[in-house]
Amino acid sequence: MGPTVGMKPTVAADGKQREMLCLPVEFIFGWLFTINPDNVNEDAREAVRRYRMECYRTLYRHFTGTQKRQLEQNRQEIELLERLADYNQQKEAITKGIADTKRKLEQLRNERLKNEPQLFD
Repeated sequence: MGPTVGMKPTVAADGKQREMLCLPVEFIFGWLFTINPDNVNEDAREAVRRYRMECYRTLYRHFTGTQKRQLEQNRQEIELLERLADYNQQKEAITKGIADTKRKLEQLRNERLKNEPQLFD
């Protein structure tokens, strides 16, 4: 990334060429935030103070809002992982139950076949 500000030649109202300090528009609000209220005309001081306070509040809401969203997403993820763990335990219990039931059914059928009368012994 290149320099943030640069000097550009421009023609002034008197027709003379002068150098003008230029700042990309995306940086204007941050630059305004750096203005010290004590360094401006007394009529503008209160507006500069209010602007700076609004910047502080906006930055706070942005970054703490991001943190709050992340914490909520983490909470939801933990809840879903716990639910998956419960489902896996239930699945294991069901799978074991099915296997036990099939084994008992097979035993029952085998016993029934053993006890059937035979024509030729």
